[in-house]
Amino acid sequence: MADTADELFDQGRYRDAFAAYRDQYFRPDGTRGFWASTYDDLGASAPFEDGVFAAADGDYGSAQRDLRDAIKHAPEFQDANLMLGDVLFAVSRTHDARASWFAVLGSYGANLPDKESFGPDSAWKSALHMFELHR
Repeated sequence: MADTADELFDQGRYRDAFAAYRDQYFRPDGTRGFWASTYDDLGASAPFEDGVFAAADGDYGSAQRDLRDAIKHAPEFQDANLMLGDVLFAVSRTHDARASWFAVLGSYGANLPDKESFGPDSAWKSALHMFELHR
């Protein structure tokens, strides 16, 4: 999922990157590329969806508000923290972006994701990429 979006993001093509994320999270067949049922129950899915679509539309103020709302409902929602970090970076708030990416990296606690247990998910890998690239 994230390779294309990350590549676009690295090229400074933020709206295209957010559109690529949107298309991976919200697929035409109606499935969603995140653990939707967990976040539906917590009330985080709807603001996450609104935030992703706002980012893809270039409305970064609304995206920030909606993604923060999703995180308020589910603080360890990796995809929401990743997207918030990306939006913050797109508006030149690098320090705040790195804090959001770090929240994703810390979501596994003190242990790094274990490859024998399926390895890190794509949000974690994307956050590590962004965190390392944008020191």
